Amino acid sequence: MPEQDDSLTASGWPAAGKSGDHPVLREAADAARQIGNAAAFLSPTRMFDEPHLEESDWPRDLDRPETREVMGYLADMAYSMDACLSGIRSQHNVPDTAKPELDAVACLLMDAGRRLSALAEAPGQGPGSAGPAQQAGQSFPRAPLAGPAAGAERSASRPAGPGPAVNSPTP
Repeated sequence: MPEQDDSLTASGWPAAGKSGDHPVLREAADAARQIGNAAAFLSPTRMFDEPHLEESDWPRDLDRPETREVMGYLADMAYSMDACLSGIRSQHNVPDTAKPELDAVACLLMDAGRRLSALAEAPGQGPGSAGPAQQAGQSFPRAPLAGPAAGAERSASRPAGPGPAVNSPTP
């Protein structure tokens, strides 16, 4: 049950059987707007998406602890969306033919939540620690080769046999 100071209970419920400005719609729309703003900031192409903004108009990038914290929030959102879909699925106004698809999406969201939670809680990812790619390179038994392995020769000749047929354009 929602808290009494929750915006869903404070605004009152719409009349039964009447479509209108349901508080859940307002909350969902606000959440979509806010996560859209976060997505715009986190976009790798944000400088190109908003070319009118100067470098100083953007806040600094997230540091590693902040990134882990955001991943935890994203996991919470995935779990909440899964719960929303479960609630929507149980309502009578959802056609039975749509329920298997809702179940599939809910499973994907639950899996995404678990994966994000695992990343947010990953040990050894404090400031200055190496990421997975760097750790893999550190544990590799020897340095990468500077060139082809000894004894490996590449044939400079063309491969035997005819190549693919080329159709010349007709004039």
